Amino acid sequence: MLKTFDIQAKDKLNRTKPSNNLWIQLVNPSQNELERISKDFLIPFSMLNMHQSDKRSTAIDRHSDLFAFVIELPIANEAGSKVPFAIMKLSIIVIGDVVITIADQAHPILESLQKEYVELFSIMGVTSFVNRIFELTTGYFLIAIANVSEIVDDVERRLQTSISNKQVFDLLNNNKSYLFFIRSLKHNGIILNDLAKKRLFASDHRTDIQMIDIIIANQQTQKKAEIYNGNLCNLMDAYSAAIENNLSWAVQYLTIFITIAAIPMAVAGIYGMNTPLPFQDEPYALAALAGLTIVIALAVISFFKARRYI
Repeated sequence: MLKTFDIQAKDKLNRTKPSNNLWIQLVNPSQNELERISKDFLIPFSMLNMHQSDKRSTAIDRHSDLFAFVIELPIANEAGSKVPFAIMKLSIIVIGDVVITIADQAHPILESLQKEYVELFSIMGVTSFVNRIFELTTGYFLIAIANVSEIVDDVERRLQTSISNKQVFDLLNNNKSYLFFIRSLKHNGIILNDLAKKRLFASDHRTDIQMIDIIIANQQTQKKAEIYNGNLCNLMDAYSAAIENNLSWAVQYLTIFITIAAIPMAVAGIYGMNTPLPFQDEPYALAALAGLTIVIALAVISFFKARRYI
């Protein structure tokens, strides 16, 4: 799907001809759409497929008067997925006053940009627009981290009385999202530092300060993800030990119950045999045996309590 946004017309257009202050958004583009963009803007076709590469490239690809790079965004998985968030790639190609974004699927950040692009381009053109993409990306990472944290809190509540490993595996799957976030934020940080060092965008004091703030925000978000990742790893270790302890207590109480229950069963079994036994013909035999059984059971319980088994 191809969408064109032009600041001069302040509306969506159904054309892809070069224009000043133009944003072209490609979401899951067809081969024909990519060929049109490549032809109209003289962009090497390899640049238009950067987001589909399995390799995590941190290089800024330059060709003539245009340059391109790939950033990574968190994307929520479908409900019921074991891992709540994954990572998607967004290619950004800049040629003069034209920005082209290419992604395999829609994303909330792109929807936000559609509402803001007129104002952004009118302030500082391409520089403000690309900076805003990074700001929204960092902000969405923070939202994703908070969402994963809420899921982890819910799993924690279920873990407190659990003797199953299921919740620990849930924590492990949530921790995968944190690992994705850390790698992607590190990747985006390298791109940001490279852009700031090479000064590929037109800038002034305000946009320079803005870029510094974006780099710091990205670093802080990465640190936050790393802290949450470390805490969750420690939490998984603690709950693994707690589950083993809960299971040990369950086995211990079950063993004590079986031991105590075995006493009346043993007495009943002995007197259920078809052999002559003491007191079997006495009228008070059943009451006496029941009392003896209770005394032995109480003695065993006292022994367990003395040893602090219960």
